[in-house]
Amino acid sequence: MKKSIIITSITLFLTTLLVESGAFNALVMFLLMGQIPGTSYSIPASAMLFLLGITASLFVAHFVTTKTRHSAVIRRLLKKHLAHKARMPRRRFGQI
Repeated sequence: MKKSIIITSITLFLTTLLVESGAFNALVMFLLMGQIPGTSYSIPASAMLFLLGITASLFVAHFVTTKTRHSAVIRRLLKKHLAHKARMPRRRFGQI
């Protein structure tokens, strides 16, 4: 409970800080219109589409590789557990 209150407080503080400082507004303007913060330049729409496509591809690739790595670790641990279980002696009074 204490941990969730701390995490919620920090999240709310950082959100308030980003909104009040204008960094959130600058980030939204960059993502939606390609306007570079602090300048009057903007990135062309084709370049923004390319950047967002690359970012989405990297995100999906990261998700897939993490999921694959996680399932490989689970399979290895399961195999190790089953091998250990097979080596264990049977219970002495299992037939009673």
